[in-house]
Amino acid sequence: MARSQPIRALARLLWAWLPPLLLMGVLYALSAQPVLPEVGGEGSPWDALFHKGAHFGSYALLAWLFHRALSTAAQPPQPIWLISAALAVGYGLTDELHQVFIPGRSGRLLDVLIDAAGVGAAMLLLGWWQARRSLRQAQAAGAES
Repeated sequence: MARSQPIRALARLLWAWLPPLLLMGVLYALSAQPVLPEVGGEGSPWDALFHKGAHFGSYALLAWLFHRALSTAAQPPQPIWLISAALAVGYGLTDELHQVFIPGRSGRLLDVLIDAAGVGAAMLLLGWWQARRSLRQAQAAGAES
């Protein structure tokens, strides 16, 4: 019975941290590509919209995954939202720095700002959702009294 404790702890750790690590691996692999596929042809506004939207969405997801992973700790660090946001934006910075060394690519501050906007949107949405859930729980507890 005591042997299953470390296995459960490892399973919880993997369940928490594997998703953000996998997403970081995907982002790294995409950053290592000298050329990304174009959407709608060269210079198309759809191409820019797609790529910038992908930045926004993928870093919003990464921030949420970091928040999820940090929340599973026995004693979650506080404030989780700030640490999650810093980790995601920090990874965005290193991603753009990585692209500087890839032939045909360049690091762009605009992309980091778009990443940060996605992170901010994810943290605001998460905060709204948690506040709404807390309010519903308080209302349910009040109704039971």
